[in-house]
Amino acid sequence: RLDNLRFYHKQKQKTQNNQKVVLFAPTYNDQKDDENLEKALQQIKTHYHIIVKSHHGTAYLKNNNDQKTILEKYADEYYGSDVCLSDLILKADVCVFDNSSALAEALYVDVPCAIFAKDLDYFKLGKIHTTQYKLVKSKVIPYTDKAENILSTLEDALSAKYIKAQQACAKQLFPAEFRTG
Repeated sequence: RLDNLRFYHKQKQKTQNNQKVVLFAPTYNDQKDDENLEKALQQIKTHYHIIVKSHHGTAYLKNNNDQKTILEKYADEYYGSDVCLSDLILKADVCVFDNSSALAEALYVDVPCAIFAKDLDYFKLGKIHTTQYKLVKSKVIPYTDKAENILSTLEDALSAKYIKAQQACAKQLFPAEFRTG
């Protein structure tokens, strides 16, 4: 195994004020319900500082212009594909992903995560379920597909129960002996 070198010699950044920071990093191919996306961001905005990391598909595909406009509207900080996701994860108190492998990066550096996706198992192959699906079903990652549940899902992600489960999962996936740089 090889260590994740994007995090080598980097540390989690401390929150500057009392408001918690959410990194919202959706992909471009799952969350097609713009109304649900906007409602979720409105909810998050009431309690959190929002960093949005747009996927290159969101930034450049014409059919994602509406999604990009919504993301920019609610972001306190908006970043495109030219900014390293790993650096933004280190700024967050909690991350929200959809069907993205970025989940593993957050687990690697012990940043709590939640999933907000229309279809949790969007990328399954036949009867082979996605990792996200398995992590939700095993109560490691909290999940919602409804905007009205996004705040409680974030609270779950920040709860001791889920933090402990995510830390145990990360320990299994990324053993200490391979975290040497």
